[in-house]
Amino acid sequence: MSAEHPFEVIVSLFVVLVSARLAGSAARRIGQPAVVGALLAGMAIATVSVFGVPYFELLQDSAAVSAAATAGMFIVLLAAAVEIAPSELAHSLRRGLIVAFGGVTVPLAAGFALALVFFPKGDGLLALAFLFGIDMSITAIPSALKVLSELGMLHAPLGRTIIAAALFDDVMGLLLVALMAAFTDIGGGTTTSIALDIGATVLGLLIYGGTTIAIGTRIFPHIHRGVKALDLAAAELFALVSVALAYAALAELLGLHWVLGPVMAGIFFEPVRIGKRGFNEVRMALGGISDGLLAPVFFCSVGMGFDPFAIWQAPELVALATSVAICGKLIGAGVPARMSGLSRTAAVAVGIGMTARGAVELVVLSVAVEAGLLDPENNVFHDNLYSALVATSVLSTLLAPLALRWWLKKYHVIGEQPGEPAPVEAGR
Repeated sequence: MSAEHPFEVIVSLFVVLVSARLAGSAARRIGQPAVVGALLAGMAIATVSVFGVPYFELLQDSAAVSAAATAGMFIVLLAAAVEIAPSELAHSLRRGLIVAFGGVTVPLAAGFALALVFFPKGDGLLALAFLFGIDMSITAIPSALKVLSELGMLHAPLGRTIIAAALFDDVMGLLLVALMAAFTDIGGGTTTSIALDIGATVLGLLIYGGTTIAIGTRIFPHIHRGVKALDLAAAELFALVSVALAYAALAELLGLHWVLGPVMAGIFFEPVRIGKRGFNEVRMALGGISDGLLAPVFFCSVGMGFDPFAIWQAPELVALATSVAICGKLIGAGVPARMSGLSRTAAVAVGIGMTARGAVELVVLSVAVEAGLLDPENNVFHDNLYSALVATSVLSTLLAPLALRWWLKKYHVIGEQPGEPAPVEAGR
């Protein structure tokens, strides 16, 4: 593909950013998260482009918008992760693991079983059913973190539970994607290849976890101590982003997904290591870059993946996928959350929060296409399934903040939970 002209780059970014920001502001005015507005703006752009409106049809293929969206996803993760103290996350690890296990296995099993019943019979049915189940089990960390941040729930018990569960969900998702790759022609589909692929992913996770935790606890403090001597917020921000990029690169080298990088870097960026003043300055800078610039582009780009014709061409697939994606998470994550000690209201909120998806689901579909499991260009059913899953990704990401805000407002629990200590200065 030929390089975009600078004018096209500038106009593309202008249209996406302004559309997302205006729609986000409008959403806030009516009491909804800005994420909802940005997603709707993207869906509107996608709908307009389908009808061949000049220039708008080029936005979805814009390399500049894609790059800005990736940067937006990175900053959204980093900005939200700096709000999370390791001690806070540690308190919710057990509950998060239980919730993640249920939140993955229930929609995975439901999606697999329903696909076997409703999908066309053929040689690739088992592989397609497995793909459908994996897609139903995904929770997107960026979407979940952004929604919790906008609703002021990052430090509440249910917020910490969703964060921990989303992290574990991402790890389980990586294992499932490795299994899916081995299940297709790329891995050969043999027992040995499947075991090797899963073993490599597990080993990568262990190496990555050990390396990032060791750096975060042993080396990170020395980096910040040296930067702190400069007394420059810009230097602190540079150090944080550099470490996050290095962590992301390490994740990719180990065959994992780069989204783990900014999350791990942000979690170990603590005010006790750099001082509350420096922490607040970096936190405000990240928030400004995220909310004012890159996050709207990211969520708008997710909305731009929406195909309005998918609902017309394959309404049964969209309905099936959306129902399994939402109900599977509500039951699979909500029931374990209730059994682990959360109130009924909080448990339902956890289930709703885990339905957020977004770009992570699109990664799974990309792997499936590259592996030859999906062939949208030459198979009508594959094309309909691909479009339906993309539509489900956008719709579930759109519905999650709307439903979560409505549920929490209904039971008057937006903000910190009653009886919970408020976070200390600097959001910790």
